[in-house]
Amino acid sequence: MRTVLISGGETPAPAPLVDLLARGSTSLDQHRAAELTGSRSLVEADRIVFWSAGDDPILAEVAQRYRRAERAERREAIVFVMPAGSAPAAGLPDTETYVWPQDQDRLMMAFLTGA
Repeated sequence: MRTVLISGGETPAPAPLVDLLARGSTSLDQHRAAELTGSRSLVEADRIVFWSAGDDPILAEVAQRYRRAERAERREAIVFVMPAGSAPAAGLPDTETYVWPQDQDRLMMAFLTGA
């Protein structure tokens, strides 16, 4: 499965999370949300993972575009990962949410077993 990791804010995704996503994917592409803002095209992937350590309006805008595309295609491909102690960014779609590192086992099940 091809996975795209889109990071928002100033804090990059932790290396162990990136490693887990890479091991559970045939390919892993990483982008900053700011790279994708205003772009009409969306990066194609089987799974889209959003990482944010805080409120990032750019990430929220990109996530909303992916959510609209996901609904139009009638599929579920988006997950959102945030660090412990942070609140989800305002405006992000209501998708499967994981807290890092507490939900590491859940993410491993989802990504390493193809769930």
